[in-house]
Amino acid sequence: RRELDDIADECADPGVARLKFAWWREELANMFQGRARHPVTLLLAPAVQRLARSRDALPELLKAAEARLPPLRYARFDELLEHARRTGGAVAALVADALGGEPATARTLGTALELAELLYDLGLHACRNRLPLPLEDLARFNVPVADILHGKENAAFRTLMAFESGRAETLLRESLQAFTPADRRALLPLRIQARIALATLAAARRQGYTVLQQRPTLMPLRLLWIAWRTKHAD
Repeated sequence: RRELDDIADECADPGVARLKFAWWREELANMFQGRARHPVTLLLAPAVQRLARSRDALPELLKAAEARLPPLRYARFDELLEHARRTGGAVAALVADALGGEPATARTLGTALELAELLYDLGLHACRNRLPLPLEDLARFNVPVADILHGKENAAFRTLMAFESGRAETLLRESLQAFTPADRRALLPLRIQARIALATLAAARRQGYTVLQQRPTLMPLRLLWIAWRTKHAD
């Protein structure tokens, strides 16, 4: 996923970016046929043979990464949710497949994780002319697209962010509650990620949602504490 996202993030020419995505599309097909060439696909190839869902999930990631080329806009929340399902959700399903958890449960949590990460990384996306927020919500809270792209953080923007963060937090908590005892054990890494995402959203709230200026971060000791507490919660 990192290889694919770097194309969307770092390639200034959309035409060149699409050529690179086309190369990766061919390389994934080669990997599934046992003819991998790239260092990443050479390492992935053995796992692909035993993870049945990878045949669908990896091309899904490629398609989602290509869709991130600027300018990126989502008219409605369901469009943004579908993007999150095809990115964070697909990765989480592969993780579950590898660790022995339920992929459907993991995909729901991964989707919620992606929505949270898009919010506290909003400043990074805005710098690249990407807007991972529903345009219908911007209209509802009277926040012009130009304000976000130019880093303007006013009362209307903070109200919008409080709404979006609240929705992401609800989805994260509901996804965690849906885990069975077996999935809680098998998918501990995803549960830790979810708890870190909740803490990061809380940090953004305490900072007044200044996410366009700086990404909210947690101290390393806090991250370790969240991981330890999550592991010993059950």
